[in-house]
Parts: sequence; C-alpha cells; structure tokens
Amino acid sequence: GTSEHINPVIERAKSLGFETHVFSWNAGEIGENTADFFYPISVANHEQICEHCRRIGPLGVVSLSSDLAAITASYIAEQLCLAGNGYQQTLQITNKLRCRRILAKTGIPQPNFVGIGDEISVADCKKIEFPVIVKPTDRSGSRGVKKILNRSELLRGLSTARDISFERRAIAEDYVIGRHFSCECISYHGEHRILAYTKRENIEGLSYFLEHIHSQPANLTDEQRHRVDYVVQCALNALAINNGASSVEFVIDLDNQLKVIEVTPSMYGDFIGTDLVPVSTGFDYLKMVLDIACGSAPDFKKSANTASVCSQIIVCKNDVRKLNTLLKTESQSLVRHKVMVDETDVPEEITGERYGFFTYKT
Repeated sequence: GTSEHINPVIERAKSLGFETHVFSWNAGEIGENTADFFYPISVANHEQICEHCRRIGPLGVVSLSSDLAAITASYIAEQLCLAGNGYQQTLQITNKLRCRRILAKTGIPQPNFVGIGDEISVADCKKIEFPVIVKPTDRSGSRGVKKILNRSELLRGLSTARDISFERRAIAEDYVIGRHFSCECISYHGEHRILAYTKRENIEGLSYFLEHIHSQPANLTDEQRHRVDYVVQCALNALAINNGASSVEFVIDLDNQLKVIEVTPSMYGDFIGTDLVPVSTGFDYLKMVLDIACGSAPDFKKSANTASVCSQIIVCKNDVRKLNTLLKTESQSLVRHKVMVDETDVPEEITGERYGFFTYKT
C-alpha cells in the first residue's frame, strides 16, 4: 500500500536502513515516491506480487490498515518462509462472519449475528432484531457498513453490503449501545501484549458509518482494563494471531459489559498505530512490526516524552476550522496534518466522505 496512512511505515523502514519494495495500484499516492522501488500491482494480486518477491528475496513483509493487504502479506510470508501469520488463518480473521464464528466457539463476548448469502430466508429474518449493523463479510474501512432501524430498510442494506462483498455475503449483528474502544497489540511467537487503549468516537448517518476521532489514552477503569486484557488474549489465541500488530475493537455497553466488535490482523489505520501509540506510550510500534517481520523480537524500550494525543478525520467544515485554529494558536501540538482538497470544497454537513486528517497532542 502507498496511501498517507501507510506511508509512515515506508519512511520508518528506510530510516532503519531497509530497502523498501512497495506494491499497490498506481493511484498517485505519496508512498509511490517514498519507496525505493514501487510496483503498480494491486494488493489483491497476491500470486503476482509473490513472484516478484521471490526475485527480490525480502527480509520481511508487512501490511498496515488493510484486510486485503494483510491477506497478501500472510500469503507471501508463508510462501517465502518469512515471519507472519498463517494464510488460512488470516483469511478467516479478515472474513467478519468466519471470525465471529471462531470467537463464538471460544465463548468470546460479542454481539449476536446472522450471516446472509444471496438468498435471505424467513428464518434468517426472524433472527434479526433492530437496530442492527449490516456489513459486507470481507471488506474493511467502513465500506458498506450501515445501521438498519427497521425491516423495510433491511433488504436494501443487505443488498448494498453483498454487492460490495467479494464473496457476495453480508453479516447482520446487534447494534451495541455504549462507549467504543480498541486495544492496539503486538504479538511475537504467540505471546501477546497490549500497548495502548484507544477511545473511538463514531459518526453515524443515513448513508455512512465512519469513525471521526480517535484518542489515547482511553478512559478505562483498572477493572475494565484487566477484563479487556483477558478477553483480548483469548481472542488472539483463538484466531491464531501469533506475529505482528493487531487491533481489537470493543464496546463497553450500558451494563458495563464488554462486547468484541472486530479484530484486525494488522496495525489499524487512521494514524492510530503510526502516531497515537508512539506519542501516548513512547513505544516504537512501527519498529516492532518491522523487527518481527524480519524474525527479531520486538524492543519494548520507551521514549521518555509522551503526551495525550488525538487523530481527527476531516469530514466537514468544522474540522477544517479546528485545524486552522490549531495552526494559528498551537502549531507545536500538531504531529501531522493534511487537507486533501481545496478548503472551499469541504461541505458544512457530514456526507461520509473524507477530506483530510490531523493528529495533535492534547
């Protein structure tokens, strides 16, 4: 991958003396120029990329913030006998329905769910209580995710999710009311460690479902942290995530019960892993990922300078105003920022589109 969210790992690898070979479709992204070698091949073409890698002879292979890229990375790692997670295991983890079924067998607390194929049976519909969240089973980045309030909206939401899905399947799961968090993890030879907890603030609308603001550290009690730590360890073991970064999203509901929402077998995007974890904890998360990919143990040495930190996606004009205020009054607090369109093109209302980002110490 070559996007703004992925470019930090290319930069960090180069700063450590690695030669970087990067694969992605040719979209004019920043990483195409940052990388030492860029190959305009879609990350979905894992066999073609693997053939290139056989000639390159890499020390390791990494992916960030993309389920599709995680599948390709695990395939290459397995074929070239490099450190990583099993290809079949990654296929299961990145499929929301298969992942839910594995977690259910292990007794991991999670929302009730129903898998939907090309045909929706009466029995399937009877299992669904509203409101629900409808998702494609095998896509990431909020694609096709929608909150459904009643039965009249259900067929339309399921149809949209299945059209986006590679395997033409969707999953409907209970909408859990509560506070949203994730824990950012690192694993090495099956040993897991939570590096940070992230507070995630969602924005919902009729045609979109995206996360707007992420912040660290998260305001969890010690009791909640101990409970999350145990559940996450069980989930990562059940899913056989043995090496590298992972992110486990969960909700603490109104009854203080924990529900696992999603597991990502790589570092999560939106600058959570690349910016928030290093700033709030002092851990060099990117170096850990690169070291493990090359077969070395992660270094848990911390930087002495830490701070509370927040990443914000620009989705409306108010976000641009906030960024401009920070630039004028607290520019030293900004870690990273970019408006990807002309500011006049950012709408007042939220439409579900992303127009940029900024990360800042709070």
